Amino acid sequence: MSMSNSELKDSQVFRRHIARLRSSLAAHSQDTICNFLTEYTFLKGKPFNFLGHEYQRKILEDKSQEIVIPKAAQLGLSEIMARMSLARCALSDGFSVIYTLPAATAAQNFMKTRINPVIDSSPYLKELVSKDNDSASIKQFGESFLYLK
Repeated sequence: MSMSNSELKDSQVFRRHIARLRSSLAAHSQDTICNFLTEYTFLKGKPFNFLGHEYQRKILEDKSQEIVIPKAAQLGLSEIMARMSLARCALSDGFSVIYTLPAATAAQNFMKTRINPVIDSSPYLKELVSKDNDSASIKQFGESFLYLK
């Protein structure tokens, strides 16, 4: 079965996109993400750290394409994934993250309670946020975007 010119072009575009994404991710290892979080983000007025939550570092350092985490509530996974998303947007120009939540109000609440406090406590992240794209559903960091839908 042969591909049409259009299908071939789409396939090549997809492969180039995946190659760019892998290159960007490789440039910023999981260890770089952990270092970014401890250097540029804060929690309760103090630099963020993994003390007492060492398992979060292990999750961030995992190099698997898919990670399955059976968990109970209140382990800080929403928090650490929000921080990781912000770090990726800050470190990788042209990187996009899309969170899909069950309702618009859930997305707005996640932005208000998880994303905004991390940005607001970090002078570095605050400086990166574009004033043109800063709302309850989108944040722009250079050429990177964080969407909540």
